[in-house]
Amino acid sequence: MTSLVTRTHWHHPEWCAVALATGGWLILALSAADDPVMLLGSHESHSPANVLVHSAVMSAAMMAPLVLDQVNRVATFSLWQRRYRAALLFLVGYLGVWTVVSAGMMIAGHLVVGAFGWNATLVASFVVACIAVGGYRRRRLVQQCAMTMPLALRGWPADRDCLRYGMLTGQRCVTIGWPLMLAITIQHGLLVMAAGTILMAFERRGRKRRPRIYIVLTAALGIVALVLAMLAQSSLVGGGHHHDPMSGHHGAPMVMGEAPF
Repeated sequence: MTSLVTRTHWHHPEWCAVALATGGWLILALSAADDPVMLLGSHESHSPANVLVHSAVMSAAMMAPLVLDQVNRVATFSLWQRRYRAALLFLVGYLGVWTVVSAGMMIAGHLVVGAFGWNATLVASFVVACIAVGGYRRRRLVQQCAMTMPLALRGWPADRDCLRYGMLTGQRCVTIGWPLMLAITIQHGLLVMAAGTILMAFERRGRKRRPRIYIVLTAALGIVALVLAMLAQSSLVGGGHHHDPMSGHHGAPMVMGEAPF
């Protein structure tokens, strides 16, 4: 056991990102356990007090697994006593960008769903995602998401560079990932979040694959997301009023998608 911990500590400093993502998924799973319909999807927004918190948790769960190589690189090329500080600063910058973007997506998605309906918005968002993954510049953008930058070794310049590297990586990843992330945010079911994370990781690891396979996989995810959304709507219609995990009261309609934290 000690040998395993030592090897992980020495050779895999990205374990801190894995731990962060695992914590995010556990929080989301606990929310779904309180209201099983959240596994399928929800079309309502979070309360204003919770939207940033939920965006941060969702970003940690879904986006931290996509930058394990970068976290390893930042830690490895930093001084030993700074390796985890450097990795965490990178993650703060990277996930900070995604948290702000995800919060904006939640708000915008709720407004669009209110205007055009959940199913129609969901279909349109996955159509846009399919078009995006088939773009001719897609492969180059994915490669740019994994680009590196020189880092200072000591002091405030080192902290600044790690934070800036994380923010730049976040901006590049938002450029290529926002269409699919928007569609996932609109569907907002835990099962679709998990499948979307796997799809995004698959694309990052398979940069030489033809775009056609990602179009097919994104379309398949869209079909699954729509089916789950219809099941969620059927569950709500059949279940009627139920428990509100935020207020602790029964009898009021629940604000779907609102996490109990």
